[in-house]
Amino acid sequence: MDKKVLILGAGGCAKEVFFVCIACKRKVVGFAEENLGKTKKEMYSLPIFDINGIEKGFKRGEIELVAAIGSPARKRVISKMKEKGFAFVEKLVHPSVIMAANVEIGEGSVICPGTVMESDIKIGQHVLVNMSCTIAHDCMIEDFATISPGCNLAGNVSIGKKSFIGAGTTIIEKKSIGENSIIGAMACVIDNIPSFTLAVGVPAKVKKVLKEGELWNQEF
Repeated sequence: MDKKVLILGAGGCAKEVFFVCIACKRKVVGFAEENLGKTKKEMYSLPIFDINGIEKGFKRGEIELVAAIGSPARKRVISKMKEKGFAFVEKLVHPSVIMAANVEIGEGSVICPGTVMESDIKIGQHVLVNMSCTIAHDCMIEDFATISPGCNLAGNVSIGKKSFIGAGTTIIEKKSIGENSIIGAMACVIDNIPSFTLAVGVPAKVKKVLKEGELWNQEF
């Protein structure tokens, strides 16, 4: 029997992951967030817990976690919870997703409704592929990457670890996005994009070189 699921995050991404859980017939017991403070205490009539105190409310082995945090902070939070001994879901794939039998999906990754994935695709751990994306043959999406709604990846595209691909982006065949990079919404990528960069536009051009701490403080 599947264990109950606790969603890490309580924002918009968590709302989407919640409904993927429901569609996959997984029982959600609540959400968890850092620095809970005076923010809302429940969502969809389920409690929002403080991430730092999860071990006080749940026994290890009683629940599985899934990370629903859109930013690169996802990796840090996941590492913290693994150090505490909590396990993560194997994967969550919405029933409406169309994919070939030889698609590989790593631990904790979430594939949202309406996405189509062709053959020989490898998706790493704790990747978020949002709604209505198309991912063609022989693509590689590495750990902790985020693919926003409506993205189109042509064949043999590679996405590096912790990179964020903005909504509606198109990446032509055989191009790569380096690790820790951000591609702005509606971009068209026709050249390789190096690691630690912000790229925007049609065609996408590098706008800024990023430092680790800047990865989620960009306007694009």
